[in-house]
Amino acid sequence: MKLKASYIFLLFAALFTTAASAQVDRRIGQGQYKRSRGKAEKIDFIQESTDYLAKELKLDDFQKAAVKSIMSDEKDAIMAINEATDMSDLEKRDKTREISQRIYKKVMPLLSKEQGEKYTKMEEAKKL
Repeated sequence: MKLKASYIFLLFAALFTTAASAQVDRRIGQGQYKRSRGKAEKIDFIQESTDYLAKELKLDDFQKAAVKSIMSDEKDAIMAINEATDMSDLEKRDKTREISQRIYKKVMPLLSKEQGEKYTKMEEAKKL
């Protein structure tokens, strides 16, 4: 009888141990160490730039609309630089500075004296 009881005990022990270990998936898969890459939201850099300037310079609604229009006019040139594969980094930087200067010259007449001074400081800090 003791022999049958020990067999029954071993049978139950074996069943419960395999059932417990079967619940854990220990396989190494291809995606195990990869970060999940959900679709990133597309950010409208024109809107972001306009909002930033509006906040920093305390632009009124007219100024904000005018700045957004100026930035939208230059959007194609900015996108062309970002997508260009035949330009070196130095060329891209120079072209970006040219666009930045054009935007600066168009925005300055829209600003008050205080706003203009602050915008000039912001642009000079960007060059460093």
